[in-house]
Amino acid sequence: MVDVNYSNIARAYRWLEYLVFASTLQRARLSHLTAFCQNLTEIDCPSIAVVGDGDGRFLLELLKAMLDCQVDYIDCSPGMLVVAKERVGDDSRVSWSCEKFEEMEGKVYDAIVCHFVLDGFDCEHRNDFVEVIAASLNSNGIVLVSDFDSTAHCGAAALVVAMQWFFHACAGVPFVRVTKPDDMLLAQNMTLIAENEWWRRAVFSQIWKM
Repeated sequence: MVDVNYSNIARAYRWLEYLVFASTLQRARLSHLTAFCQNLTEIDCPSIAVVGDGDGRFLLELLKAMLDCQVDYIDCSPGMLVVAKERVGDDSRVSWSCEKFEEMEGKVYDAIVCHFVLDGFDCEHRNDFVEVIAASLNSNGIVLVSDFDSTAHCGAAALVVAMQWFFHACAGVPFVRVTKPDDMLLAQNMTLIAENEWWRRAVFSQIWKM
């Protein structure tokens, strides 16, 4: 993965997202929140990695929904980290890390959240990233993932390309073909347990379980 840094647009990111997608992406982030929490109810203080959450909007809702948890917030953009900290405030349940998740070692989680992260990887490195996710999960761990599928229809492909042009200029996001990671997750012995789609399948959100 190339170096991607959203710091230059961190404070404006929420409004830029809304300008293009209205509330769709936030709906995707939150659509499985209840089911996500329910899958962790039998675990005492579950450990959760929230990867690339950007400005922390999902993290804030997660902390409201799950009072007993320990969260590692991991984002490689310092500016996004600052905005997320401001949004969430001083919360002892959250540990903050400004680094790339795929370069971290040794920690295993009950759940990993990756909203709109996989679209920053080309196919080869996306598969490597999914392997890191699987290696970082407990035996019954779950993954919550939301992203784009540029193969859903021609309009989706055009939208993703336009989005990549903008974020390539602002944050260094690479031009990659974005598809659902189903085959990669299935190869890691994961099972799809829930899925929602929007914009004629161009935007999706899924829960997978080991």
